[in-house]
Amino acid sequence: IQTFFNLLFPYFHLVVFKTNDINLVRKFYLFLSSQKIINLVLVGSGSDGSYYLPSFYTKVEAVISAGYGGKKDFEDKFSELNIPSFILDPDYEELTNQKENQFFYPVALSSNSNLANEVNLSNFLKRIDKLDSTSLLLKIDIEGNEFKILSTVSKEILEKFAIIVIEFHNLEELFVSRARQSEVKEILQLFENYVNIFSKANNCGGQFSYLGINFPRIVEVSLLRNDWFNKNKFEKLNNYEIVPFKNCPNGKQIYLPKFDELEGMYLPNGKLSRKVKK
Repeated sequence: IQTFFNLLFPYFHLVVFKTNDINLVRKFYLFLSSQKIINLVLVGSGSDGSYYLPSFYTKVEAVISAGYGGKKDFEDKFSELNIPSFILDPDYEELTNQKENQFFYPVALSSNSNLANEVNLSNFLKRIDKLDSTSLLLKIDIEGNEFKILSTVSKEILEKFAIIVIEFHNLEELFVSRARQSEVKEILQLFENYVNIFSKANNCGGQFSYLGINFPRIVEVSLLRNDWFNKNKFEKLNNYEIVPFKNCPNGKQIYLPKFDELEGMYLPNGKLSRKVKK
């Protein structure tokens, strides 16, 4: 089925992109591929569920973590620092080996709060008495629902988070879904006050190819609010090397498209194409 999809994918796009905005697609991937240099540390066990954060991540007041999935190595690192984590996941009734400063809610982070097992970000911050905070960390790993949530949250609420870690799933939908493009447009506007400090392809989702460019289906990105970045951007860089780990150890390592590949995508006469270097 996957091979069949990859064969048909480019032909389907020749029709869809006559009306869809390829510039938005390119802008989003450029945002994911462009990183500001700052000291980073890997938080977690070095496998799936671990993320690169700025070295001063210990300054956050609390962690709001949407998506537990039975693993919390990331949140456990904050517990060691006595930084509380508020963890949400509707598919579990409790945490395994719950720490004293970890608080679990068997609900889904959602774009609304209409159902008993859903809560939006604003109401959840009010529930845990963090509406007045401005030094929070948000982690979102909720298998595709991140687009709807982020596109509907207000900038005022989002900017209470100094650090945001997101896994973007099902990125092939960005090429074929007008609704997904509308969500991404809102998300990019929300992220105007953030810089990308680290991003990587998650190899568990595999990749698809279009115009000779390979795109990962899942991308992890760490964002830092501008005021925190500007405060620390002149910090001396350590002699460190970012070690790209594979989320699925036995899977093939995959990567984000290169910057010049993305710059070469354009839309002449209403059809998606790609500039070819002579």
